[in-house]
Amino acid sequence: MEPELTLNITEVTKMHPCYEMDNFTYILTSTPSVMCVLLYVFLISLSVVTVCGNFLVIISIIYFKQLHTPTNYLVLSLAVADLLVGVLVFPFSIAFSLSSCLYYEHLFCKIRGSFDITLSTCSILNLCCISVDRYYAVCQPLTYRAKITHHVVVIMIIMSWGVSALIGIGVIIAGKEEEENVYDNSVPNLSENFFITVSIGSNWTYPNIYPTKSL
Repeated sequence: MEPELTLNITEVTKMHPCYEMDNFTYILTSTPSVMCVLLYVFLISLSVVTVCGNFLVIISIIYFKQLHTPTNYLVLSLAVADLLVGVLVFPFSIAFSLSSCLYYEHLFCKIRGSFDITLSTCSILNLCCISVDRYYAVCQPLTYRAKITHHVVVIMIIMSWGVSALIGIGVIIAGKEEEENVYDNSVPNLSENFFITVSIGSNWTYPNIYPTKSL
């Protein structure tokens, strides 16, 4: 009597509601669950709201000359960063992060992650600049116009985008070096691989051929 070969892929299907395993690869399921549909609806709606809202802010500040103030220039920079998040990060996250990038990060996934970190960092730094601007406006109103000028605001914006870009580039370089170190290691770290249970009389395990990065 030949031993029965069975694959326990219960844990695989539980890793993401929109994907299933087929011949050791992850593919979009033909029968998406309610959770999968709700997830994509939420992400698409979030992307549309982000793009439309920030686009209106950008148009308003550019069109109305009354809004051409140092504070609003910082708000404009923040709106541009958030708009790019909605245009570049959210759509690619929906298409790739929930599929191949969820299990194995190739170069495109690293570039998408770099955009994510760069734009998110830029938004945070712009918020910090706005906080500094509001601090001087409230606590030192008499010297506010002398300290927070258009020149100072331009420097703030350039610094915010420059530091964010350097961080994003650093993430790609660090990720590339980490990937090279992993493949140069002759002894694989089994804790960083996903295991599939195979039953042939008794249970035993072997690592998946697709390496994944541990969370």
